[in-house]
Amino acid sequence: EFLELKPFNYMLGPSLQVLIQTGARFPPCMRNITHMPSTQKYICINATTAEAIQTSSFLSLFDSANETITSNRTSELMFEPSVCSLEDICGFGGFANPKEPDQAFRFFTPLFVHSGLVHWSLNLLALAQLGFKLERLMGGWRFGVAYVTSGIFGNVFGANFASPTTPTLGCGASVFGLMGCSAIDLALRWNDMKQPLRHLTKLTVFTSK
Repeated sequence: EFLELKPFNYMLGPSLQVLIQTGARFPPCMRNITHMPSTQKYICINATTAEAIQTSSFLSLFDSANETITSNRTSELMFEPSVCSLEDICGFGGFANPKEPDQAFRFFTPLFVHSGLVHWSLNLLALAQLGFKLERLMGGWRFGVAYVTSGIFGNVFGANFASPTTPTLGCGASVFGLMGCSAIDLALRWNDMKQPLRHLTKLTVFTSK
């Protein structure tokens, strides 16, 4: 589904489960982690139970299928939910070795995946304000290299600090990388620019947003 309604995605986009299958940075799909081992079974995407439907509380793919099924057997209203492997959740044809998640390309794909129209619009606005001028200064190829390299490095760096089961997506890392390029350009051309303090103030305000 393009728009997740239950629970409602305020960014006007699909569910996190769908975003994972379209390329969000999701560590369990990239390497073995203790929080979501590749040998465990999980609730399939969009799988619900009778009780979940009545209470509008939907199961998450982060729920262990074994624990859910065991608890469901205590209620006559519950149906046994379908289960999926981590490969099924991650998509993209799974892993070369089912026990070894290896989707390292997820450091790159999140640059082109957004949580919804609101998220995409905000990133597009930031690129429009910053990217056009910077591209004219750097040239198309250099701008593209800076954009992609900053995004990949930001995803690699951020993966060391983010929650291991939190999907991450968007081109925010690339935008901040371009801000860094603008700051370097300002520093190198400080004496040649008119009113460099004004440019520094604008860049600082833009970055703080």
